[in-house]
Amino acid sequence: MATGKNTTFKKVATNMVISDVKGLLTPSLSLNEGDFVCLDTTNHVLVAPANETDGATLIGVMSVDIVNGQLRSAISTDVDASAAVPSIPGPTFGDEYLVVLKSGVTVHPGDPLYLDPGTGTRGVTTSGTKIVGIYTGTKNVVGDGTIEIPAKIGARAPADTLKF
Repeated sequence: MATGKNTTFKKVATNMVISDVKGLLTPSLSLNEGDFVCLDTTNHVLVAPANETDGATLIGVMSVDIVNGQLRSAISTDVDASAAVPSIPGPTFGDEYLVVLKSGVTVHPGDPLYLDPGTGTRGVTTSGTKIVGIYTGTKNVVGDGTIEIPAKIGARAPADTLKF
């Protein structure tokens, strides 16, 4: 698993739905810093979005790397399973982040954005059912599946209501 990247473009109003996610991680969960994160409300664990409708439970953008359910070591790329971790910071929302625009999609300033897991862990598109953010750039952009665009990203969980 690659090391994540800080995708925070501009700090605007950093918020968290859950500030410590230590108890919401499964041993099979691996997330990079910058990935979108949803809350599985049935099993009460964090998950990566698998489809656009998972936007209903989006809780933000991961702020740290998680490898096999544990915080990645700051000293090396390995995970030290014996090290006690007092807390793990939760995903953030409310700021502007760099996200990846789906190939062939044109975005205009102010357009609503929806999850597009098919484009990757930070993928967005301009159509769907669950708005997760707003394009904050100043010009029209056509996505190629790799172009990063700035977007104000919110959270929809709990209650499937978009908040910044």
